[in-house]
Amino acid sequence: MTPPITVRRIAIQPSAATPKYWFGGLPFETHFFNALSTTFPEGERFFIQSVRIHSGTIGDPGL
Repeated sequence: MTPPITVRRIAIQPSAATPKYWFGGLPFETHFFNALSTTFPEGERFFIQSVRIHSGTIGDPGL
């Protein structure tokens, strides 16, 4: 089961001058990055969890 996306209220209001398709006027790219931004907190938690799991197996000090 997929966990629900938590709705967060932003403290600023977007400018009325922001175009509907803000990514170079391209609809697909605009919607892609909008979706990426809304789901990023869950992706960040997944990334941190993955790094923690494997952090003991990396021997290269540069990594």
